[in-house]
Amino acid sequence: MSLDHKLYQQGLQLQAVLNLEDCLDLVPDHISPFSQLIVLGHVGSSFFDQAEPAGNDPLDARAVDLFSDFMTRVGCEHYDVIYPFWHDALDLRSLGNLLGWHAESKLGIGIHPEFGTWFAYRLVAAADTSLPISETSHVSSPCETCVGKPCLKACPASATGDVFLLDNCTEERLRTDSNCAHRCLAREACPVGSRHRYSRRQIQYHYERSYRFLKEM
Repeated sequence: MSLDHKLYQQGLQLQAVLNLEDCLDLVPDHISPFSQLIVLGHVGSSFFDQAEPAGNDPLDARAVDLFSDFMTRVGCEHYDVIYPFWHDALDLRSLGNLLGWHAESKLGIGIHPEFGTWFAYRLVAAADTSLPISETSHVSSPCETCVGKPCLKACPASATGDVFLLDNCTEERLRTDSNCAHRCLAREACPVGSRHRYSRRQIQYHYERSYRFLKEM
């Protein structure tokens, strides 16, 4: 069930509400006075395509603006945006597992049985709201039943597998003339959720940002 149709139309198709008391171990301590946790995410490129390409992080800025508008529309003034501001204080992976949005993959990132790896968490906030609580369910990783596992063959660094070898991936991406600098060949080879695949422009945006981060480390 969609929490808010307007947010959905604006590209935030993943929407969930949890009782904060059910997930206190996943959020910072200062969040405890609030009653609910609201989680928003996008699938595919619709959210990206509607963002204005300005500022240090236009996607984060747009997510916060849309959520603030939603809070105004539901009449809630008391809330605190945790993610994207408090990256290190939030266990996004465990939260995604709880919601049924996230399973482990051979690629070192979350995977969904329908959307594949072409989704992302955009915002997590605590609020004094009384919104309908979302149903949660565990999802199994589609990697376990994937025939052929093409991601393993597509990765030139042999980084994919039961244990993702981040150092191998990083070394390959930083190699001169690497085909992985601004894209992930293994991720693009995954057949799960291929109809939701990001546009080439969005893939380049995300991987160019992560590439600059790797270069600066």
